[in-house]
Amino acid sequence: MSRTLPELLPGDAAASPRRSARRQWLDRLSVIPAAFSVALLSATAPHAFAAPHKDLRSDRLYVVNGGSGTVSVIDTRTNEFVGPPIHVGKGSAGVAVDSVRGRAYVVNAHSYAVSVIDTRTNTVVGSPIHVGNSPAGVAVDSVRGRAYVTNSDSNTVSLINTRTNAVVGSPIPVRYGPAWVATDALRGRAYVANSGSDSVSVIDTRTNAVVGSPIPVGNAPAGVALGKSLRPAHH
Repeated sequence: MSRTLPELLPGDAAASPRRSARRQWLDRLSVIPAAFSVALLSATAPHAFAAPHKDLRSDRLYVVNGGSGTVSVIDTRTNEFVGPPIHVGKGSAGVAVDSVRGRAYVVNAHSYAVSVIDTRTNTVVGSPIHVGNSPAGVAVDSVRGRAYVTNSDSNTVSLINTRTNAVVGSPIPVRYGPAWVATDALRGRAYVANSGSDSVSVIDTRTNAVVGSPIPVGNAPAGVALGKSLRPAHH
């Protein structure tokens, strides 16, 4: 029997927070906003904060449960749970969906790996993909077939080929304590919130190299999301 949720915020969640390498900044947080929805998970887990991510093709919302190492699936048409929670790795922290290929990528902070879910069957496929130390956030560029994973204790971003589900290239160095990441497929950019250096790094997704200087922002940035203007461009 499906359980009906009392309330669910509309829209896609495009960003999720994570702790820094030193962890102190996250200990002071209780609620972090995502793009349109917020998930507050068990405060006892060091990687307990993450936002849900919607599969645009299947009307499914994927929510990581950091305290139980599972992912819940919600039908956004009925706001009901779909099937039992999907077991992934320890300390699940972030999730991103590649709607083109029907995959959801779940960061498992405690096992330094990423689990892959087939969104057509809602089952884990393949072996966990090992990345850097204490992975925090993940974002997918479906156009180029890449998933970008921040490694908060390695100060790097790992790159996964979503066609083969294998790590490609060397980790991309960013600034101290990368937390969350968002991709702009149209402009070929990935934006990384560096919680330990109060800045945002910009990666050119065509070359997978950092471009320009880090952008200074506020204290301990945790999440990042992209918004598109609906106004026509002026020429």
